[in-house]
Amino acid sequence: MSRKTIRKIENFYSQEDVTGIRKDKDTGFFRLVSLPVVREQVSGEIKKSPEQVSDDLYQTCSIDDAETSFTYLDIDGVEKKLFFKKVDN
Repeated sequence: MSRKTIRKIENFYSQEDVTGIRKDKDTGFFRLVSLPVVREQVSGEIKKSPEQVSDDLYQTCSIDDAETSFTYLDIDGVEKKLFFKKVDN
């Protein structure tokens, strides 16, 4: 006789906050965009909240002046970093 384990039906959720940058068409500077995402771990179902766009504008800068940074993989698979600071209005 075989024994089967019956898993309790429970939902396990994880909160994932995705943050990125978007170029502002009017000014040419960048805005921070964040998107809160809730993922159900067993089924993989994703529920997205409305994205939140910052009111502050950012421009690229050197590492010394940076207030925030983003890391990405280049087309060659090399990890690169972009540095941003707020624009004085």
